[in-house]
Order: sequence, then C-alpha cells, then structure tokens
Amino acid sequence: MTEVLPEKVSITKPSEVPGAVVLSLTTPASWEDFQGFLKAVESLQSDGFVVRSVESSYKLFRVWLRREEG
Repeated sequence: MTEVLPEKVSITKPSEVPGAVVLSLTTPASWEDFQGFLKAVESLQSDGFVVRSVESSYKLFRVWLRREEG
C-alpha cells in the first residue's frame, strides 16, 4: 500500500494478533477522509488481506484485516 493516508486514518499492526492489520478512522470525519479509509481497505484486500471484523463507536471506525492463508 503506497497511498498517503488521510490525517484521520491510521494503520497499526497489533502484536497480540500476528499477521493482522488494523485500519482506524477517527470521527467525525469528512467524506474525503472516509473515501481515503475505504481506498486503504480496498488496497489491503488487493494485497491478499481479508476483513475479519468491523467495529464502530461514537469516535472511531475500525476494520481488522488479516492476510489470507493458504
């Protein structure tokens, strides 16, 4: 993934879940921030990652992805 992420989007690799990547969008966010977030998810999916869970709350939207095995 080589795109520049919007300011409100972050990507982390949690040590407690090997191989996982977490994309987070802090809200409130602009439509452009949300589009950048979705593009980042799509980019990871094209690199072989699969969405494992989606979480949302008042201040955060988070997608957990993990590389497809096999």
